[in-house]
Amino acid sequence: MKTNQIKSLNRKVDHTPLIYSIGIIAADLPALSSIRLPDEFSLVALKSREGQMYEMDLEGEKRLDSLPNHLVGFIAANKSSAVELKDIADHWVKHGHDVPPSLTVFDPKAGPESLNNWLISQLVRYQISTSRRNVTLMRELSKIRISHEETLESYRALERYAEANFDLHRTESLLIEPCSRVILLDGDKSTAVQLMPTVSVGISDIGVHVSAISTDADGYLHVKLNTVESSEQVGSWKIPFQNLSLNWLRLALPQSLGVDEQSIYITIRWCGTGSVSISAGVPHPDPRWCVQLNGEAENRTLAMKAWRSLPQTRPTAASMSSPIDGLQDKRWLVAEDIMRGVANLSNSRDHVKYLEEPKAILVHPINQTPVLGKLAQAAPVGAKHIWADIQSANKEAAPIEYALAISVPDPETLDEKGVQFKPGFISEWITVEGGAQSELHLFLPEPLIGTGDIYLATRLKPGYSNEKCWAYFKKIRATA
Repeated sequence: MKTNQIKSLNRKVDHTPLIYSIGIIAADLPALSSIRLPDEFSLVALKSREGQMYEMDLEGEKRLDSLPNHLVGFIAANKSSAVELKDIADHWVKHGHDVPPSLTVFDPKAGPESLNNWLISQLVRYQISTSRRNVTLMRELSKIRISHEETLESYRALERYAEANFDLHRTESLLIEPCSRVILLDGDKSTAVQLMPTVSVGISDIGVHVSAISTDADGYLHVKLNTVESSEQVGSWKIPFQNLSLNWLRLALPQSLGVDEQSIYITIRWCGTGSVSISAGVPHPDPRWCVQLNGEAENRTLAMKAWRSLPQTRPTAASMSSPIDGLQDKRWLVAEDIMRGVANLSNSRDHVKYLEEPKAILVHPINQTPVLGKLAQAAPVGAKHIWADIQSANKEAAPIEYALAISVPDPETLDEKGVQFKPGFISEWITVEGGAQSELHLFLPEPLIGTGDIYLATRLKPGYSNEKCWAYFKKIRATA
């Protein structure tokens, strides 16, 4: 084998010449093997029997589903051999080839030189056929690449459509209200296990209710979420005691669970000194659905919540949820329950309120003086970018100016004139025409060091009426 060493690439390039095959009948091998063919050609003995094709070699016969590679033609020693080779050529056509290799009958009287023109013709024919196949292959590959790119673009468009129209919120799907009974966790030996009365599909968050924390508590609450059928841990959270409050503890998964329907259960353990009490829920007659405390079934369930989203998507986490272990959330979504609690800082009762449909906060301007709505504790620690979708819902409305602002609760930021904002913590005023929608962004000069309040503001330009000026704030988000 001839090789050439390319030092710059440190590899060998194979210069072995291509060998073309000439098909013959096995019975003609003794008669045709004496023909001196050019080095680029070799004889391949073939045999046809009962509609099947075989290649003959020193090890015997081998069944073939197609003709050997680089076969450029057939040579027969006599007419009877030509008939069998014709059957083999038909086998070639039967397997999807349009034109079979050419067949010639060798005349010993003419000598091997009589085959030269035929061999050259077969080489030219084969090269033309190969070139056409290569062109067809490249065209098909180009079509596949175009189809692949179109498919990817379709998925991107589908994702954009889903984000714009399906509101990839984490929607509450399960609620078992807390009662006066509690589950006391008072050390590493206390463990509560609860089989959830729902399946795993689309689960994005779970919640448990903390009812009491002892004064000497020091440690963390460890919560795990597992699947039953696959025995897989899909979530683990360690909440330090200083982050616990007597309220719902919401625990977020970075990605909602997939479409494989499985049973899921929660494991809760207090790791540290003192104790933490978790609220119990409703009584249940079946011990399988009751909370298990240290392996013993209580007579009721845990108080718990579950949220869902589209399966295997990454909906923006709620600002007050706790991220999974080892994962720091970099984006948040102001939850609907916080938006429902928007505070009206205007003098009119109906100018600031949450609308269930279209899931937006209405901040109806009055005149040039800004109308403010306040979302208390809605901006999470570490947030540096706050933005929202804004919309002037009525086409007949006057142009409306929108703004966002952030205030970290601090007595020094307030005076008799009302809310005051630090430099860089209020956005520019954005004008939106009637019936139009846009986005409003606020980039903070520094990340929030404490949980902040979000203010939504609208106003009108001088000389305009506020009739039909329905100004909406939707999908209020934050990123670190």
